[in-house]
Amino acid sequence: MNGVRGRAVVLAGLLSLVVGCAGGSGGNAPVVGYWRSGAGEIEFLKGGTLGQVSLLPAVCFKPVSDQQEHLKGTWHYERIEGAGRGASAVLTSDSGAVTCERYFRYVKDEAGERLQLDSGNVTKEPFLRQKGHAIGTVVE
Repeated sequence: MNGVRGRAVVLAGLLSLVVGCAGGSGGNAPVVGYWRSGAGEIEFLKGGTLGQVSLLPAVCFKPVSDQQEHLKGTWHYERIEGAGRGASAVLTSDSGAVTCERYFRYVKDEAGERLQLDSGNVTKEPFLRQKGHAIGTVVE
């Protein structure tokens, strides 16, 4: 009986680890924070909401423009097969006219941390973490 209970404890521990890494609002997800690229800026807040977001319309598959658009929305941390782990964000313009869902793949290696859009048609430049950053100004 002791062996069965031991296996149950191990399985419960593994299950909680898998569930904790698989999704949710990502309160401790590595994507939480401010990020910037040539396509604009985005802030992932704990609890699954987006803070201030200013992105080129092309991010939401709209006509190319160099005028950034203010967006709002929600996100959740997940792992997509073949794409890796990252944040799936639902973005909506303040007017409500533009809505899209985009996946920001999280990468951390010797070059640092970055978020990469799920397609490179907007910008080849990744989103880089901005420490001590408020949207519109950089404090380094």
